[in-house]
Amino acid sequence: KEIVQSIGKTTDLVSEIAAASQEQAQGIDQVNTAVAQMDKVTQQNAANAEESASASEELSAQAQSMKQVVAELITLVGGSASSGGNVGRSYKAGGAATKTYDLVTRDRGLSKTDHVFHHIAASGTANKTDKATAKLAAAEKSIPLDSDKDDFKKFNS
Repeated sequence: KEIVQSIGKTTDLVSEIAAASQEQAQGIDQVNTAVAQMDKVTQQNAANAEESASASEELSAQAQSMKQVVAELITLVGGSASSGGNVGRSYKAGGAATKTYDLVTRDRGLSKTDHVFHHIAASGTANKTDKATAKLAAAEKSIPLDSDKDDFKKFNS
């Protein structure tokens, strides 16, 4: 009878050990799943960081290029003459190869952009001169300083 009871207890203990082992296996599977998800998220974050850095570099290059174009446009509209030669700007595209765009090409002379700038500068210069003359005349009419020189002498005496 004692042997049967001992065998029954042993069977119960083995069943409990098997159940505990099953629970541990499920826990380990859950930990493995969590680690795999964390790895996936980490890889996505790294890819996003690399993409953001590349986009930032591209935007910086485009901003520098835009700054040069605006400076050239200001020079053209302002009427200053540039000192000939090939004027170019370069930027890195997406952290890869460097592209260079020449504003003046060897085979065709002026680029389309330069033609537009020259057209703007030519039409803007005439309007600018007329407007400047009109402003000067209006200012002299509003503030006639030269005609009142004698008034200051009378005022001071």
